[in-house]
Amino acid sequence: MTTLRRLLVAVYPIRLFLLTLAVWGVAANVRAQSPVNVGYYDIAAGAGIPQQVPPIVAAGFTPVPLSDVAAADLVDLQILFVHNPNAMGYSAAYLAAVPEIRAAVEAGLVLVVHDRSVGPHPIMGTRRILPLPTGVPFPVFARVPSNNNSVSDAATLVANGPGGIVTELNLDNGNFSNMGFAMFSTFTAPGKKGLLHTGTANNAVTFSYPLGLGYVIYSSIPLDMFLKDMGTASPAVRDAFKNIYAPNVLAYAGCGLKPLPATVSATAATGHYGGTATLSATVRCGVIPVSGITVDFSINGTPVGSAQTDESGVATLANASLGASPDSAIPVGTYATGVSAAFAGTAQYGAGSGTAALTVEKAPATITYEGGEFVYAGSPHAATGSVTGVFGESLGAPSFTYTDQNGVTTDAAPVNAGVYGIAASSNETENYLGTTVSSSETTISVTPAPLSIRADDASKIYGAALPGFTASYEGFVRGQGPGVLGGSLAFATPAKVDSVVGQYSLTPSGLSSGNYSITFVDGKVRVTPAPLKIRAEDKERLVGKPNPPLTVSYEGLVLDDTGAGLDVAPSLTTTALLTSPEGLYPIVVGGASDANYTIEHVNGQFTVSPEGRIHGSGFLDHDGARHHFGFDARETIVSGEKGSLTLRVDRDTEPDDVFVSQVVTSVVFKNNPSVSPGGNAAVDAVTLTGLGMWNGVVATFELTALDKGEPGVGNDTVNLRIKVGGKLVHTTSGPINGGNVQSNRVK
Repeated sequence: MTTLRRLLVAVYPIRLFLLTLAVWGVAANVRAQSPVNVGYYDIAAGAGIPQQVPPIVAAGFTPVPLSDVAAADLVDLQILFVHNPNAMGYSAAYLAAVPEIRAAVEAGLVLVVHDRSVGPHPIMGTRRILPLPTGVPFPVFARVPSNNNSVSDAATLVANGPGGIVTELNLDNGNFSNMGFAMFSTFTAPGKKGLLHTGTANNAVTFSYPLGLGYVIYSSIPLDMFLKDMGTASPAVRDAFKNIYAPNVLAYAGCGLKPLPATVSATAATGHYGGTATLSATVRCGVIPVSGITVDFSINGTPVGSAQTDESGVATLANASLGASPDSAIPVGTYATGVSAAFAGTAQYGAGSGTAALTVEKAPATITYEGGEFVYAGSPHAATGSVTGVFGESLGAPSFTYTDQNGVTTDAAPVNAGVYGIAASSNETENYLGTTVSSSETTISVTPAPLSIRADDASKIYGAALPGFTASYEGFVRGQGPGVLGGSLAFATPAKVDSVVGQYSLTPSGLSSGNYSITFVDGKVRVTPAPLKIRAEDKERLVGKPNPPLTVSYEGLVLDDTGAGLDVAPSLTTTALLTSPEGLYPIVVGGASDANYTIEHVNGQFTVSPEGRIHGSGFLDHDGARHHFGFDARETIVSGEKGSLTLRVDRDTEPDDVFVSQVVTSVVFKNNPSVSPGGNAAVDAVTLTGLGMWNGVVATFELTALDKGEPGVGNDTVNLRIKVGGKLVHTTSGPINGGNVQSNRVK
């Protein structure tokens, strides 16, 4: 049971002023909460008081402080929330405004009045302020004490609203009250509804009824006392009236009687260019979610679809298009009211709409690219690719960077062999983000090009030094050559200077390259026979003498080879016999062979000569003196004297030098093919050697005389050298001025 105590409220002007300022401050923070504006007014204060604001906000409406309730103050209000804390009547200002309040209600306003001056008293009672439908008599009011407040209709928002549930107990157990109630059976207003009663349902404490286009909610509950925490009611009872009943009765006024505008709160949405956005809006009547209704969404004024609200009053539209083509796509940017949500209204809730910001962010571009596998060609191998937008439109080609095996990154397309990671990038544009993509599976692979290095075949003659070796290259690209290779070209061969004739391997090596796969191919070193000339040496003897041994000379032997080392030694033959007359006979050489030589045999000549003789005399001027000489030399078949030599050197300042031979030890004739002496002579040169006395001292001599033909004067020459003790002491040399040399040896 709740007992209500009559209280008189004294309002002091200074306090009223301060409270009014506080109300305006609170209202400024919550004004945008709902399109349902609740003007609040305390009749005794002559203005709204701060204690009226919390239940308005708790119900989800926008509190509007009033300092008057004239017609101009009621414009744009949907609910007028009035307290009368005075049990003895009403202020003159309020009474003066009652006709205008009635007109506003008939025009659609919902009037909520909590009145302490209850009853039909013509001066102080409810009759003075309660607007009734035309022809409806004033209900009978009574002041029978009661200690019980009960719910008349559990289906209304008063009984079960945003503040909570009103039970048979939470509004009871206050002090004794004599505020009174209306005998509901005496109230004949069409559409009346009892909300709370005391004792019986006929004792209406709170009730409502329509008036014109609006409604009136009247209550004898001294709500101002509970909002101000006045009186001796328990804290639980005061809290129930403040936090349950007061928000509920306001919710009933705004959401239970007529379709006042719903609150449509759109949620800011974000999407990327050319993509979609999820749109969301919450529809409430005050704080009460409105479920099962349709919300229509628009983006920048273009309808994009509808969605139903759920139990929380939330409607969600997924995948709302931000444009279907480059021409229709919403550009990147932030649009303060880009999202619009609208509720068309129902029989219970009024239409409402709301906007929120739309942010269109730059979209990531789509990059597709390809690498590839290539063989080194000395030229760049670039990745290929394309950049496309969300509509498949071409945004050009991406730029690429390449990272090699060592982690070095460059934007130059790879040339050298290796495996390169690829990163493809597109620049940021007006509608697209800068984008970079990479994949470990997409690479540029450049494999080394095949390169063959073949040792050129070489040859050398047996015994010669190894030649300089060269190689041929097959496979270089773009005009490259050995200079791009690393290392030094080297050759290996078992062939040596003294290698015998044959064929030997020649193996190249030593070069390397990361860009070429090198195959080394062996060549050959051929050792060929050296040229060898085996010449039969000319021989000569006198008639009747035995042949001397036949011999050969070698021209071309290499290394330490000798004729004795030939595989087959040469053979020598001649047709000259002991009885052969004078003449020329061949010496034939042949039959020699050797694997390391190419042999040429050259025949010689065997001369069988008669006894020959040569003599000369005369003088010549030489070395500042005149040299007189005379000699006579001969070959004899039998032993005997071979000749003599004399020399006298005339000098002007010194005694004459004299040489006289004692013995001629050798006489050697020689033919000079370029000279043809006169007569029958064929051999025109002779060399004499022997012993004698030079100015009384034993000496040796050597004389060479040349017969140049007849007449001979001035043409023949002599060259005489005299040595004493092996030391040259005299020379006579030059053409003969007086005398000559004559030979009678014909062959």
